[in-house]
Amino acid sequence: MMWQKIVAFIKRDFSITASYRLSFFFQFFGIFFSVVTFHFIAKLFGKAAVPYLESYGGDYFSFVLIGIAFSDYLGVGLGSFAGTIREGQMLGTLEAMLVTPT
Repeated sequence: MMWQKIVAFIKRDFSITASYRLSFFFQFFGIFFSVVTFHFIAKLFGKAAVPYLESYGGDYFSFVLIGIAFSDYLGVGLGSFAGTIREGQMLGTLEAMLVTPT
């Protein structure tokens, strides 16, 4: 019974996400633009930043990519709960989710 609810929520979220077709493109473009920007910044610094990054392997670009990935992971973790509640308020489904027995 619990798995049916989880699958239902995943299907609902996927259908909502799929209805915004350009959203995926813009998210992908944002990630690509960010990576390209930091690639050129890493080329600009060259070996100047390496002494400070010796304990991290000495590669600025890898250091920044790991930092961006971890930052985005934390952002999703902190913002998804509030975002889901707000989405339920906007769509009018919050009350239905709160009154159903789980």
